[in-house]
Amino acid sequence: MDTMKLKPGLYQYTAVDDCSRFLVAALYTRRTAANTLHFLEKVME
Repeated sequence: MDTMKLKPGLYQYTAVDDCSRFLVAALYTRRTAANTLHFLEKVME
């Protein structure tokens, strides 16, 4: 998983499965623990 600041107030969370190369990405306005957990739940879906 990677988090990148795109511009002030916009963060991109990205996860890539090494085996299938399946990509999950999401944008958030803040980089918080709650947003990280929310993103990880999306990845697990």
